[in-house]
Amino acid sequence: MLVSYAIEFFTSLPLAIPPPGPLEIGIFLFPLYFLPTIISLVRNINGKLGVFLLNGLLGWTVIGWVAALVISLTKSRKKVQNLPVAESSHSQDEVKSLCSNCGAKTAAGMKYCPECGAKITTTGY
Repeated sequence: MLVSYAIEFFTSLPLAIPPPGPLEIGIFLFPLYFLPTIISLVRNINGKLGVFLLNGLLGWTVIGWVAALVISLTKSRKKVQNLPVAESSHSQDEVKSLCSNCGAKTAAGMKYCPECGAKITTTGY
């Protein structure tokens, strides 16, 4: 009898935090469901589309989700091709002339060579 009063008392108390609804559960489970796809995108692997399709179509089965996770973790990454970088135009603007005496490169607007002190008479390369 005392137990039934205790159960009734605790069930009648309002909860401080309401239980999560379907929206909150969905917001939590959606990224968890697509975790293999997110990993494949972050790692930039070769078979991103295959992982997405396997995860999306068969992820609801535990085997499909685990297979997509294994593929996203074990496939090799795409190699990033390093393209040659052109010289910046800033460095070309700084060096506009050569010293007629010693041939040193001088900045634009200089009247005397910083290397030999001669007056600069050339206007460009």
